Amino acid sequence: MRSKAFVYRSSRLRTFGPPVLAAFLGSSLSTVLAAAPQYHLTPLVIPGMQGIYVNDINDAGEMVGYYIDENFGNHAFLWDATGPHDLAVPAASGGGDMESAATAINNAGQIVGYAQDIGV
Repeated sequence: MRSKAFVYRSSRLRTFGPPVLAAFLGSSLSTVLAAAPQYHLTPLVIPGMQGIYVNDINDAGEMVGYYIDENFGNHAFLWDATGPHDLAVPAASGGGDMESAATAINNAGQIVGYAQDIGV
């Protein structure tokens, strides 16, 4: 497995290969520590989840994506200032389960995604 370094700043993600990462790691520690952080990390936790994936974030900080539950089903969610919200999807046609994911959110809060019937 190959790893890449990344920087997320001003709503832009930039990835770096190993040579740039080595150059960054070669910087003096005082230079790295002197810079004020421009972001913070927030753990996204939904009870019973096995994993969570954010697909998009808008300028208001609202995030959409999907989480995997304890039965390994995918559920679309919106995460806003009050926390996570499951997004409603149509019922499965054959009485089985539905999987869903939210793929994008715009600055008006409109969300797109998909849901699929995974059978009984």
